[in-house]
Amino acid sequence: MEPAFAGLDTTPPDVSCPANATIQLGDSTDPSNTGGAGCTDSETGCQSVTSSDENSLNVCGTGTIERTWTATDAAGNTSSCVQTITIEGECVSGELLPIMSSALVIAGVSTIAIWMIPTVVGLAGIGVYLVKFRKQ
Repeated sequence: MEPAFAGLDTTPPDVSCPANATIQLGDSTDPSNTGGAGCTDSETGCQSVTSSDENSLNVCGTGTIERTWTATDAAGNTSSCVQTITIEGECVSGELLPIMSSALVIAGVSTIAIWMIPTVVGLAGIGVYLVKFRKQ
């Protein structure tokens, strides 16, 4: 059922996008960290502001997020704006190692690349650790 004033208000609300943001790999992409949109509507008032993300991130998680903010007023009119969030950081390749090899890696010894410092970042499956390397 349409609101009674739906035909009277045909003006979309004004949505104000937060500034584009650049964050570091691992930082939160949540609006509490990257900024939230605002809405004003002089006729029927703002009802909601929502967002949806279009990710252009590489396998390491760096790249851009295009966050579309959409404001809706009480009459159902909408307007949108786009915020670009850039995620920067060093993209480091990981290796999957058996538990026996990763035990050596955890101890600080790597037979695969002894000039790199290993960091275990999580389990990738039964009996396999996901290990990231960074240069010393």
